[in-house]
Amino acid sequence: MILMWKDEQFGLTFLAVLNDGPPSILSREEISKAATFSISGTIFIMIYCLAAAMSFYGLFISISLMRHKHHSLTTAIALSNAFNAFLPCLFVHLMLALNSAVLKTPKMSPFKQLYIMARVLAIVMVLNSSSRMVEGVYLANWEVHNPKQPFLSPEHQVASHCALAELEGDQN
Repeated sequence: MILMWKDEQFGLTFLAVLNDGPPSILSREEISKAATFSISGTIFIMIYCLAAAMSFYGLFISISLMRHKHHSLTTAIALSNAFNAFLPCLFVHLMLALNSAVLKTPKMSPFKQLYIMARVLAIVMVLNSSSRMVEGVYLANWEVHNPKQPFLSPEHQVASHCALAELEGDQN
């Protein structure tokens, strides 16, 4: 430790900056300007919150499809759809945690592109979750107004049809 102190390497962070003198004191205006979100940052925080809410709606729609009249959807497929609907919520919460530390878009090359692509991905997730919610509301409305007529014919395979459902059906 003494050797590190003599070499101006304080701790494992190697802070040689401690010997550079006292830190510069910023005025209140400079501090408030440096510690605020930009307009686009604020808009994307709202988009992240919208994506999380839409993701939870999709999650609960998937869970409700599992326990209602749709016997063609097996439990494994319904749980898989519910988990897939939850993933955007998880991603958005990670982005909100990142935005609590990073207020401005990074300027360094790989981080700037990753940050911008994460924002584009958030917009795509909002659109995807919105379409899932609209589909769920449409199917629920169809069932209310047409209780005896199925939305899909028995020959029609659901988009989430997979070999796992066939194996599960063969065991019964």
